[in-house]
Formats: sequence, structure tokens, C-alpha cells
Amino acid sequence: MRSVAQVFFFLLLVTFISSCSYQDNKVDLVVHNAVIYTVDGAFSTVEAMAIDSGKIVALGPEREILNKYQGEVMANLGGNPIYPGFIDSHTHFVEHGLYEDQVDLSGTRSWSECIERIKDFAAQSPALWIEGHSWDQNDWDDQEFPDNKELNKLFPERPIILDRVDKHASLANKKALQLALINGPQRVIGGEIIIDDEGIPTGLLIDKAANKVKDVIPMPNEEMLSRAILKAQEECFSFGLTTVDEAGLDTTVIRLFQRLYNSGELKIRIYAMLNATDAGLEFMKKGMILEDRLTVRSIKLYGDGALGSRGAAMKNDYHDKHGHKGVLL
Repeated sequence: MRSVAQVFFFLLLVTFISSCSYQDNKVDLVVHNAVIYTVDGAFSTVEAMAIDSGKIVALGPEREILNKYQGEVMANLGGNPIYPGFIDSHTHFVEHGLYEDQVDLSGTRSWSECIERIKDFAAQSPALWIEGHSWDQNDWDDQEFPDNKELNKLFPERPIILDRVDKHASLANKKALQLALINGPQRVIGGEIIIDDEGIPTGLLIDKAANKVKDVIPMPNEEMLSRAILKAQEECFSFGLTTVDEAGLDTTVIRLFQRLYNSGELKIRIYAMLNATDAGLEFMKKGMILEDRLTVRSIKLYGDGALGSRGAAMKNDYHDKHGHKGVLL
């Protein structure tokens, strides 16, 4: 009789303790009915997790998490997967945000198609400068590099510069070249201005030669940069990117990042490399930035250009350009 009473008391105590702990932990978010990839050593999956103050506090079977945690938000994922945030280890995050105000030439199959996109863009853009990005002559039937003759006819008074997909070559029209004081052959350390048989620039600018044009383009103001950064963040999040490694920034953008973090608008994690300018080197002398979502502790250095734009430094000549071995930057 005594042992029965002891067992009854023990069961009563267990029930009492369990009832006290049931959903006793309040958290911001409980996600359940999901396939959550933990990326542990066994690459195991769980069904539910609890999140509080931006941190995962528990992972486990659905019933265990639901019994222990009560979320201000309870999210039923309907069996869909959840992965840890993806990381892009080399990106131009800020430039991507600025693409909204540029003509997109990616996926084009010919230079003629590029011209049509530029015409359509120019018709609706109020800006004086026309900037574009992501053309790749290797995707075209005629894989020769383009020249600016057609651009000169169509846009004699509007400066144009179009970046190749690797950003190691750009094509500028005559108006843009004039504004950059490029009227004939010039020697550029770390770059090349391509000229034709008559010594006239074709508009093709390799590596640092493109900076001569880009340096005369009006810089975006802080409002424009902020909008571009937040636009880039929105797009990254839509693809599951939660961390980006930004390859080469000026110190003014780093300070803008900090202001946007402080205002709560910027949430993506950024590992930023500084440009190797005097300002960048002075900035690094003050020490690394190791904040919750912003890390700055490196400087981007260039050795040479890229293969696709014939700027990579080679021991031998390029097979399609006799006497050319690329450039050291």
C-alpha cells in the first residue's frame, strides 16, 4: 500500500512539473512543421525551432519545441524547407543596387540587341548619362568586341558607358570619351585604351582606363546610395542571401552602412573590403571594424585584369590578339 502511494505521489509530481514547464518559455517566433537543415556534422534536419531576439534558442522535434515554447508569432511552414542563410563570398552589393538606374545588357545574343535595349532605356531615362552593365561578347554569334560607332550616331550628345560582365572592360561613346579628355592614344598604367588602325579610340576601355570616364560621372548622393543599398538588400533576401562579401568600397560607403545599421534599416551582414586608396589605408590604421553585422578588416588589391576582357596578364600572347599579354594593375 505504501509503495502504491509513493508511485502515485511521484506521478503527481512529474505531472505538476511538466504542467509548469509547458510553453513556459516566451519567445519572439516559433517555426514548426518545417524541414530545417541544421548543417551540423551529420547534416541532420529537425521539424521546429524557437527564435528570440534574432537568435535561434532551440531546435528539435515539433512536439518538443511546441510544448516548451510559446511564440509571439507561430509560423506553420507547411512542410517547406528552411536553410541557413546563404553567403555570397564575392559581390558588388552597392553597385547591384544602383543597377536599377542602368540598362541591363545581360543575356543579350548580339551587339544589335544591346543597341535596342539602350534605345529603349534612353527613351524613358531622364538622366544625361546612360550607364549599362553585363554585356558579354562571348555570348554573341559574332564574338568580336564591339566599338562605339553606332552609339556615336544614335547619341551624339548623351555620354554612355557600358560595363562588361566582369567589370574589367567598358565601352564608352565619343561624348563620354570627350568629357574624359580621351581624344587619341594615351598610355594608362594598369589599363588600355583600344584604338583602331587610324589611331582613333574605339570606345573600348580595359581595366583602369575605364576610370578616366567613370571619374567624370556625377557621384550618387547619400539618398541615392541609401536607396540602392536597401534595394540590393531586398533582392538578396529574396534569394536567401543573408551575408555578402563586398569586394572594394570607399570609406564613405562604410560610414553610410553604419548609419543604416543604427537606424535599423540595414539588416544584412556585410564583410567589406576597402579600396586601396589613401583614404582606405588611413581608415584601416584606426583598427578593424568587428560589429554584429559589419566586418571591415581587409583591403582589396588587384594583380591583373580578367580573361574575358583580355586583361589577365599572361606569359604568352593571346591567341586572338598578337603581341598582347594582358596588363598588370
